[in-house]
Amino acid sequence: HSTTLYYTLLHSTTHMDASTHDAKLAIRVGDRVISPQFPVMEMKGPTNEDISNDYRLEQFMKRHMPLESQQELKKRERVLTKLGNTVMNWVKQTCIDKGYPMAVAESAGGKLYTSGSYRLGVHEPGAD
Repeated sequence: HSTTLYYTLLHSTTHMDASTHDAKLAIRVGDRVISPQFPVMEMKGPTNEDISNDYRLEQFMKRHMPLESQQELKKRERVLTKLGNTVMNWVKQTCIDKGYPMAVAESAGGKLYTSGSYRLGVHEPGAD
C-alpha cells in the first residue's frame, strides 16, 4: 500500500497571511494540510524565457540525470512488495514464536517505508 498525497488548491486564508492572494497551494497528507510557508510572489504565468529555460533544464536532465525506465521501476516495485511481504511474515512468525495467539499473530503488522531519492522520485537507474 502506498501513501497517496492529495494536492488541493485552497480558497481560504488558512495558514497564511490574509493579505496574500486568495488561491493557495497546499498538500493534504492524511488529515494534515501542509501550506506554503511564504506567500506566492506572482500569480501570472511563466514568461517565454521561463518556458525556454524549463525546456533547456529538461534536456540537460535527460542527458545527464537519467531516470529509471518503466520496466526498471516495475521491477523495483515488485522487489519492494516482496520485501514488505517478508517483513509481514517475519512479524507474524515472531508473534507465533513468542507464544501469542494465532489471531494476534494474524493481525500483527508492520509497514515498510522508503526514503531518500526513491521516495522523492529522483533516483537513478540501478540505485539502491
